[in-house]
Amino acid sequence: MDKLGKGERTAVLARLLCGKPNQLISLSELADSLNAAKSTLSEDAAAIKKAFSQLDLGVIETIPGANGGIRWRPGGNVQWQTKIINDLCAQLADPARILPGGYLFTSDLCTDAKQVEQFASLFAHLFADREPTVVLTVEMKGITLAYATARYLGVPLAIARKELPGSLEGWPLVIRQERTEGPTININYETGSHKRVQTMALPHRSLPKQARALIIDDFMRAGGTAHGLEELVQEFGGTTVGCGVLVATREPEQKLINDYFALALLENVDADQQVVTVKPGNVMHKTNR
Repeated sequence: MDKLGKGERTAVLARLLCGKPNQLISLSELADSLNAAKSTLSEDAAAIKKAFSQLDLGVIETIPGANGGIRWRPGGNVQWQTKIINDLCAQLADPARILPGGYLFTSDLCTDAKQVEQFASLFAHLFADREPTVVLTVEMKGITLAYATARYLGVPLAIARKELPGSLEGWPLVIRQERTEGPTININYETGSHKRVQTMALPHRSLPKQARALIIDDFMRAGGTAHGLEELVQEFGGTTVGCGVLVATREPEQKLINDYFALALLENVDADQQVVTVKPGNVMHKTNR
C-alpha cells in the first residue's frame, strides 16, 4: 500500500488499537501493514497515548522486546471513574424507579448501549490486572453488561443457563431449556435472599481449561447467584478472579462472596415516602487508591 501521512497513519493506528482492546498488537505486523518503520509507529503511539490520557479515553501501553508491541486498555483517571459511578447513583435515586412492593426498576441500565459501554469499560479497567481469560454471567439481564466487559477485556463470554422451576398437575418438575451445545455441567445452588434451591448449567465447551473467570452481573442481593457461579467454575477446574456487579443491596450485609466490586450500593427503598437511598459502592475504595 502507499505510504500514509502522519495524520492518516495515526488515525488508522488508533482505530486498530481500539478495535482490539487489551490485546497486544505487534509493531512488526503494523509496520508491514501500514508500510511504516517501527520507530515511526512508536512516535505515533506516543502521540495517541498523550491524547488519550488527556481525554480519559484509556491507556496506551508499549511492551518492549522481540515479542512486544502496543495495546489499548480502556479506562480513565479517578475523576472519570467517579463521574460514571455518581451518575449511576443519581439515576437510581430517582423516585420514579420505585415499583409496587418496594422494588426498584433497573432493567434500562443494561439496555442503554451508551451506559453499558461506560460501565463495561470501568469493569475492564478495574479487573484487567487480574488477567481473566473469560467473562462469566448468568442469563438474562446481565448479559449485555457481561458481553461489553468481555469485549473490552478481549476475552470470550460464557453464559450459564438457569433451570426454571414449574409444576405439572401438582408435581414439581424442572423445565429444561432445549440445548444444542452438547454435554453440560449442572449444579444446584441456594439463593442467598430467598433461600430457594435453583439449578444452573454450563456447556462443557464454554470454559477453556484452567479458565480464569471474571463474574459480571447486574444486581446482587445476598450473592447466591455469584456464589453458584463460583462453584460452577470450580467444577470446570477453573479459578474465579473476581466479581463485578452494577448494583448491590446493603442488606444482607454479609454476602455469600467476599471478593466483589459494586458500582452502586442500594441502601433503602421507601415506597411510602418515595425515597431511594443509594451511594457509591465498594468499588470506590479501589478507585481512590
